[in-house]
Amino acid sequence: MIKNIKCKMVLALSTILIFSLGCIKQNDDSKNNRSLLATMFGKTTQSTMKSVTKNVDLSNEPVGFRSIQVENEQNFDERVNVKQRIVVPSVKFSKFNNSSKGIVQNAIPPECAGSFVSSLQPSAFVTFLETHDVDCVDNFVWNYDQYSNSIYSQANMLAVVNRFGALAPFYNGRNDLKFLQLFRVFWAGFYLKYYYPSIPFNQNQISQTLITPMQIFANTVNFLDGTEIAGEILNSFFTTANNAGIGHAIYSYILSFLEITLNDPQRLTNSYWQSNTLTSVFNLISRYTHPSFPQFRASIDYVLIDKLKRFSLNTNFHTDSQVWIINNAIYDLGLIYSNLSTFQSAIVPILTDVLTTYPYISEPYLWAVKALTQNSDCVNLQIGQICLSQTKTAVKSAAFPNTYSFDDGTQVVHTPLTLNAIQPLYHALKQVESQFFRIVGIHAPVAGDPTDSISMYVYGSLKDYKVFHPFLYNLPTNNGGIYIEQDKAFYTYQRTSAESIYTLEELLRHEYAHYLVGRFIIPGMWSEVPAYANERLTWFDEGIAEFLAGGTPKEIHPRKVLVSQIQNDGSSRMNVSQVLTARYGDFKFYRYSGNFFHYLYTYKKDILRDLISTLRGSNISAFDSLVTQMSQDASLNISFQSYLDILILNIDKLADPLTIAPDLTNLSTNDPGIIQSIFRASLLGYQAKCTIAVFGINGRFSCRGSIAGTLRSSQDWATAWSELNLKINDLMSSLETNGANNLKSMNCKIGEIRFIKYSNLFYPSAIYSCEGPLPSRTPIPYVHPAQDQSDFRDTSFGVNSTCFTVTSPGSGTTCNSPLGTIGFPSTATYDEMYQYLNGQFNDLKSEVYTMRPPLYRRINCGLNSITTVNQTNGTKYLVATSTCNL
Repeated sequence: MIKNIKCKMVLALSTILIFSLGCIKQNDDSKNNRSLLATMFGKTTQSTMKSVTKNVDLSNEPVGFRSIQVENEQNFDERVNVKQRIVVPSVKFSKFNNSSKGIVQNAIPPECAGSFVSSLQPSAFVTFLETHDVDCVDNFVWNYDQYSNSIYSQANMLAVVNRFGALAPFYNGRNDLKFLQLFRVFWAGFYLKYYYPSIPFNQNQISQTLITPMQIFANTVNFLDGTEIAGEILNSFFTTANNAGIGHAIYSYILSFLEITLNDPQRLTNSYWQSNTLTSVFNLISRYTHPSFPQFRASIDYVLIDKLKRFSLNTNFHTDSQVWIINNAIYDLGLIYSNLSTFQSAIVPILTDVLTTYPYISEPYLWAVKALTQNSDCVNLQIGQICLSQTKTAVKSAAFPNTYSFDDGTQVVHTPLTLNAIQPLYHALKQVESQFFRIVGIHAPVAGDPTDSISMYVYGSLKDYKVFHPFLYNLPTNNGGIYIEQDKAFYTYQRTSAESIYTLEELLRHEYAHYLVGRFIIPGMWSEVPAYANERLTWFDEGIAEFLAGGTPKEIHPRKVLVSQIQNDGSSRMNVSQVLTARYGDFKFYRYSGNFFHYLYTYKKDILRDLISTLRGSNISAFDSLVTQMSQDASLNISFQSYLDILILNIDKLADPLTIAPDLTNLSTNDPGIIQSIFRASLLGYQAKCTIAVFGINGRFSCRGSIAGTLRSSQDWATAWSELNLKINDLMSSLETNGANNLKSMNCKIGEIRFIKYSNLFYPSAIYSCEGPLPSRTPIPYVHPAQDQSDFRDTSFGVNSTCFTVTSPGSGTTCNSPLGTIGFPSTATYDEMYQYLNGQFNDLKSEVYTMRPPLYRRINCGLNSITTVNQTNGTKYLVATSTCNL
């Protein structure tokens, strides 16, 4: 098993650049780094840095390495385990050209592989490092695989330490002695050792042996040079000390670097790597305040406190590009405050000064409030009492002055945007939802799902997202949005085209698809059930969300923005196997997995159905088997690549979602009875039943019925689905021009397809549900359980339902519905009969739920008392009771 640690998202602690620590690789002088930056940013001037926040797992983890990202992280969403919310200040570069064209990467020589390097003896290993560039070294040092134990042998590590010790006195501020390559082995070696303790070198012995050479190196005249290449070497020095666990041994050099930076802040403006080094030092300080590092904690003194104070209160850093410096200094002061009580009396006045120096609810202000209120909601300061809860209330009022409640409170939007700006987004989500249910079939939530509502927090700008979001919800901002299933909420922001290639609508469509998948396909919470183990579902989660984001009322279209990115990839496309094993940390797979779903939707509907059904049934082994089969199917990959060729060839015919909301003040009718009459006058909707599904500012009607396909000799699900999908679209088209404009903004879905035997043939049948806009309506009170029983009895299989009020353990309604299959011949298996019974059960749940989704949002049903009844004529059937708790 190969595990590439480059893309591991555990970039511990206080400050990590978007390209991470030391990841822009170069040869042995700074000119190549400059040319790469110029290529990326289209200019030769220094790059700007932006304040963001990162999410890390544990506060004492070592620092990893991320390869250079062609993608802009603000284009993409993120999934976070709520149990591991440690949010820290971080920085990122300003947005660069998202196209991968023009980025030139040197070819990596074939010997730069673990298979070759692992065969070298220690002296030859050192020689190899000194005769190859950093690109080559990075190609093998970060992988954990069958070669790692040989590469990181005790003998190899000692040889590198000894060579470093021999060269350390001669450091001249350049990399002609290959210090970067030597440091890389320490950096990566200690990092891998943390996660894979079986790596054979003796961590304690190597780290202790490294102390003296590190101190000799730091005592050289050029140690604190302000050039670009010296900055990269300096960054490697501090990160090596961090990962090696010897931060205490270089404490005085941390102080020296902080002092020279305070005295000459221009070195940060002029150099990417000098700024990167400052983040590494902040990172080291924050990590080493953890109890795991008692020697460093014992070294912390008022000199360090004073330097952090000077960074915290330097208002020259209070700009969009450098506020991260202030934030990180405050963060480190906060960690020292909470971990070392000795310094609390010195730190409180500093943080108080921060509160009075910077504007109310600015980034530094909020980081200071968080630091001061770690142990209690309120603290009494010389300037008065400061409370976390009160500050959060003020921030929420500033960030989200408007709250719009849709679908009887099951969809709530918090935002500064106007209702007119939100309405198209609401209707866009309805399109995504209808197409989702067409491919899923079952329209009721998975058993026991708690996400019966969704809150959407839409910040007014990217800046507001970065400033307010981590303070309010302790979530990272190095993303385009984030869905937290456990919170029943997703968070994003209004953006400009310069900030993201995706619109707010596309992002909301994507996040809403995550919500639908969690509620209607996968039982259990994200990251908390076996299905999510080892990032098994990463490609599935993001792929189906990108796919569904292209949903319209009648189809799911390929999105031009995704196909354009694939076109820009040229020959460096991902194959199917790479798509299906994709992991978070590299965003390239988003566009491929999204289009792979569209490929399955177009040509392999059976596979798409099976993937969904195995997950809904928690049959993980069957899901894994399907994925393995696809990964190993060469013909499938050839077909997929040809499909991508066709998309690129027709790219000018593609578009991206842009929803226009209906004029809710000018709808033809507010009466679902009139809608029902129009349905029943149509060829396909003659049996429709319509109700009011939703009240409030966006009223909705719901109409449901059943559709059937033509007779056929086989139970071909894919063909049947295409036929019924076409029929439901025909129904929509026929109703669009009937004079009631409510129906022009209608969305429809179809249920599970069941095959009905007729003589020796079969015809497919499915329930359908259509819903659309009504004018704003005042909610009417429902009388329970009478309304529930009436609704259950108004379904295809619930005519004999009985509903009653339950008072224990909690108040609610339970509805029992007797179900029975048709008669089967004596040769029929139990599974055949159960499949039929389960189809009735699913249709019952789906019909009830789609009738009034907000009312039945907590529906939780089970089949009980399943019994086989044998008849005297030799046939048999199943009976059971569906019990639904509401």
